[in-house]
Amino acid sequence: MSSSAPSLPLSRLAAPLYAENLLRIILALIDTWQIGLWNQRGVAAMGVAMQFIFFVQLMYQMVAIGASILISQNLGASQNTEARKTAAGSILLVAGFAVVLSLGLGWGAPVIVGLYGLNSEVAEFTTTFLVLFGAGSLTTGLSILFSTLLRVWGHTRSPMVVNIAASAFNVGANALVLFGWFGFPVLGIAGVAWATGLAQGLAALALWGILRSRRATRIGWSDLKEVKGPVFRSVLAVGIPTAGENLSYNLAQIVNLRVISSLGTESLTAYVYVLSWLRFVFTPSQALGFGAQTKVGWWVGSGHLDLAYHRVLKWCAVGAGISFGLVSVVFLFHKELIEVYTRDPRILAVAGTLFLIGLVYEPGRNLNLVVIPALKGSGDVRYPVTVGI
Repeated sequence: MSSSAPSLPLSRLAAPLYAENLLRIILALIDTWQIGLWNQRGVAAMGVAMQFIFFVQLMYQMVAIGASILISQNLGASQNTEARKTAAGSILLVAGFAVVLSLGLGWGAPVIVGLYGLNSEVAEFTTTFLVLFGAGSLTTGLSILFSTLLRVWGHTRSPMVVNIAASAFNVGANALVLFGWFGFPVLGIAGVAWATGLAQGLAALALWGILRSRRATRIGWSDLKEVKGPVFRSVLAVGIPTAGENLSYNLAQIVNLRVISSLGTESLTAYVYVLSWLRFVFTPSQALGFGAQTKVGWWVGSGHLDLAYHRVLKWCAVGAGISFGLVSVVFLFHKELIEVYTRDPRILAVAGTLFLIGLVYEPGRNLNLVVIPALKGSGDVRYPVTVGI
C-alpha cells in the first residue's frame, strides 16, 4: 500500500464499492428474472436459500471485518508488518470456518428446510441449492476476504472489476444450465449452485493473484506458516462482537422468513422481488459505511478522533438524503418494477404493501449502515452489538 492511502478521500473508497454493488444488483436482478422464467417456485426457493447463504457469508465477513479493522488501525499507525500478519491469519481462519460451515450445510440443510413448511417442490429446490453451495463455500469465503484485504490497503478498483466479472460469468452460466443454450444440459437449481461456486472460485483465484502482485500485500506460504495464536484471537476478538449486530439481524430475518413462508408461495415470491429492488436504495449507504469504517480506522490509528466524529455525522446526513430520494422513486414506480417479473395480481398486491413500508424504514436503515461501521472502525464494537440485539 502506498503511504498516502490513509489520505484517500471517502469518494475514492466508497465509489468503487458502490459501482461494484450496483452492477452486482443489476446482475442479481437478471439472475432472479432467469430463475423466474424457468420456474416461479424457483424464485421462492432462492429467497429461502439466500437467507441462509447470507448467514454463511456473515461468518466469513466476521473474519474479514475483524481483520480489516485491525489492519486499518495498523496502517494508520505505520505498523505494516503487523498488518501482514493479521491478513495471513485471517486467511487461515476463513479456511477453518469453511470446513465447519460446509459440513453444517451438508448435514443440516434438509432438517432446516423442513422447518419452513414449504411446498414440496420449493423445499426440494432449496435443499439442493444449500447442500451444493455449502460444498463450495470456501470459494465464497476467500473471495470475500481477499476483496476486503485489497480495499483496506487502498486498492479499491481491483475487487470491483473482479467481482463484477464473476457476477457476469455467473449470469451467463445460469443461462446455460437453466435454458440449455448451445446444447448444454438443463440442470435447474443444481446447475445454478454449481455456477455460483465456479464463479466465486474464479474470483478468489484472480483476487489472490492481485494480492500476490502487490508488494505490500504479497502474502506467501511463509507468512501463513508463521501465524501464531494471538493473531487468531485478535481477529476474532474484534470480528465476533462486530458480527453480533449483523448476526442478530440475520437471525431475525430467518425467523421472519418462516412467518412469510406460512402465508404462501406468492407472499414469499413477492418478498424476494421487493427486496431485489430495494437493494438499489440501501446500496449507497452500504458504500458510505465501508468508506466510513476504513477512514475512521485510519483516523483513530493516527489519533484524529474529533475529525472522525464530525465527518461521520456529515456522511450520515448525506446517506439519509440519498436513501429517501431513491426509495421515493422506487415506490412511485413499484407496479412497473414488479411487472418486470410477473403480472400475478396476488404478488403485485403484496409487493405494493411492502414497498409502502419501505418508504418509511429505508431512510432509517441508513443510520445503521453508516454509523455502525464507523463505530466498528473506531474499535467500539460492543455498543452497536448491544443496541442491535
